[in-house]
Amino acid sequence: MTVVEAADGLPIPNRDDLVAPDRPALIGPLDTIRIEVFNYPEFTRDVQVDASGRIALPFLGTVEAGGKTAGELAMDVERALDARYVRDPEVTVNIVNSVSQVVTVSGEVETPGLYP
Repeated sequence: MTVVEAADGLPIPNRDDLVAPDRPALIGPLDTIRIEVFNYPEFTRDVQVDASGRIALPFLGTVEAGGKTAGELAMDVERALDARYVRDPEVTVNIVNSVSQVVTVSGEVETPGLYP
């Protein structure tokens, strides 16, 4: 607990004190993600991240997804496809359902529960 004896030396709060910077959404265990490869529907699919943070993709095998942003995973999949199957692939990754990033609201509230 912080106790401030005199408030004379403290700066006046401004709007920036009330706004937190954006944090990137990270892919975590049991999240469902959609991987789309432009013009290659055979590579496009929804997959669930396993408990260890990995996904299994046809032709590519196991890919580490946990702790990465959607953009980072898209780049990894692009590199893997480019190395073997597709020339200059354009990959998009979206988090469809996030189970790993939830907040628990409890106590004297109207609707306690888990919220994304």
